[in-house]
Amino acid sequence: MAEVLTEDELTVWLPDFLTELTAESPALKPIEVLDPTDGYQSHLYGLGLSVAASLMRSAPKLLAATEHSGNHEVADHAWGLLTTVDHLMAPGLEAAVSDEYMASHWVATFAWETVNEALCARKR
Repeated sequence: MAEVLTEDELTVWLPDFLTELTAESPALKPIEVLDPTDGYQSHLYGLGLSVAASLMRSAPKLLAATEHSGNHEVADHAWGLLTTVDHLMAPGLEAAVSDEYMASHWVATFAWETVNEALCARKR
């Protein structure tokens, strides 16, 4: 949506869209992979990494909305969402460097995107 809405539209839409999402939301908890040799389950590593990268892309936009609107609750919300990133990333990063081929041969691309997003977020 950040690509199709104007900055003013995004300032209104994004906080409203994310109001139900909190650091305690099940969607922001890593999903346990019971069998990393299972090709289907190993995709959950990539899901956690993708969610973490999405949060790191969305949080600065939420913070910008705060500056625009003066609504400091939105900033608190953004920082709260960011507290989940490390926990979401950990299983996928571990899988990316494991000896288990089923996950490590492809999850490294998701890990790369997420780590790159983290580095870019630090520069912002």
